[in-house]
Amino acid sequence: MVGCLALGGVSCDGADGRVNVFSPQTTAEAADDDDDDDDESGDGDGLTSGVVTGGPIGDGPEPDSGPIDDGPDPDDGPGGQTSGPADDGPSNVCGDNMIGDDEVCDGPDTGAENCKTQGFDGGDLGCTPDCGGLDTSQCVDFECGNGVAEGDEACDGDDLAGEDCLSLGYDGGELTCKADCSELDPHFCVTAECGDDMVEGLELCDGSVLGGETCASQGFIGGELGCTETCTAFDASACTCDDFDAGGQTGTVVATGNTGADDDTLSISCAMGGGADHIVAFTAPSAGQYVFETVDSGYDTALAAFDSCDVTSELACNDDAAGQQSQISLNLSAGQTILLVVDGWNGDTGPWVLNVNAGTDSCVETTVDVMGSPAAAGNTVQQDEDISQSCANGGAVDHLLRFVAPETGTYTINTFGSSYDTALAAYTSCDPDSELVCNDDAAGTQQSQISLGMTAGQEVLLAISGFAGQTGNWELNITLD
Repeated sequence: MVGCLALGGVSCDGADGRVNVFSPQTTAEAADDDDDDDDESGDGDGLTSGVVTGGPIGDGPEPDSGPIDDGPDPDDGPGGQTSGPADDGPSNVCGDNMIGDDEVCDGPDTGAENCKTQGFDGGDLGCTPDCGGLDTSQCVDFECGNGVAEGDEACDGDDLAGEDCLSLGYDGGELTCKADCSELDPHFCVTAECGDDMVEGLELCDGSVLGGETCASQGFIGGELGCTETCTAFDASACTCDDFDAGGQTGTVVATGNTGADDDTLSISCAMGGGADHIVAFTAPSAGQYVFETVDSGYDTALAAFDSCDVTSELACNDDAAGQQSQISLNLSAGQTILLVVDGWNGDTGPWVLNVNAGTDSCVETTVDVMGSPAAAGNTVQQDEDISQSCANGGAVDHLLRFVAPETGTYTINTFGSSYDTALAAYTSCDPDSELVCNDDAAGTQQSQISLGMTAGQEVLLAISGFAGQTGNWELNITLD
């Protein structure tokens, strides 16, 4: 006999015992029905409502022996699917920057596509907001000839992408761009060859080609401008900046003038900025040491010597040596030309004189090249001590003279006629150790006398001093025995 057990959502249909599924009730309705059934039957069988799947009831297992589907599990995902690990397949969520199954692109992810695959020259390919298409609004087509190097263009017109002839290894010239913007054109770049009388590349000049420059345009007074061996600078060694050429003259007042009417040609190191100056060229007539001074000038002078008109060629500089006047000493070779710059301290100007003494040393104050009684005279009062004498009991202030023998012979040199107790010594230089002879008192007097055998042209230094610090009027007598 076929039986049928009516459950929630299930009905029995007549004699064949088939199970019919009907629309499920709400939870609340089902609960009310269960309560009603329990009240009416009073024999609740403990079955829960749900859908029962299977065949006719009766011949098979007991109704509660098979699995009963009691609806979705609260822990299951939507539609009754059991929650678990996420699927590894492509996502279909637009905006996650990953192309899903139904997406053409997603954010910056355009797959294998780019502006060039879309027929453009370059740019940035994008994606539409709905991920359904490619956005080519930022793709561009480059235009050769617009003056802007873009994309694959090596250059465009004057836009050489930062390159020039030098960066390509040439010495100079003009780099251009080929008409199709495909590459740089170095046709007008050059490799300079110094010595070909052509100014090329980085050359400033080449041989006699000076680009129109002269000594005057370089700030000199005259002369001939040249080009260095490297062709990278002008050679001004033959340019002149002197205002007066004294030749080889020596003595007192070789040159004179007033800097009030001069300009500032050469800056010197010892004049605190200096000011207007006068430049005198001097050529040494013979090898030796020369003393240059501005004694008897009318203002606070400064004096410097230069090897050329180049301000970096300064040889010597002095501000004050005798009061506010200046003195410098230089060893020069025969025929050597130097430039003497008569300047003023801190811009001072005025009348000046230039004295040139051909001395063996810088301590020389007077040059004597004649014989006589006296051959020279002076006063040691208020003078300084230039060199010490071995016979002067400590010595005192002195006066140094350079004597040049006019002929070969034995010379007698004395201080007879002087007004104080003198001391007299001879030297080969300003070094005290070079002393040749020294005498304090001679011939029963307080004056001094020495004797020297000399050849024509030979020079010695004569120091007239006083015994134990005495000073006074002196006379120097020189005779040839």
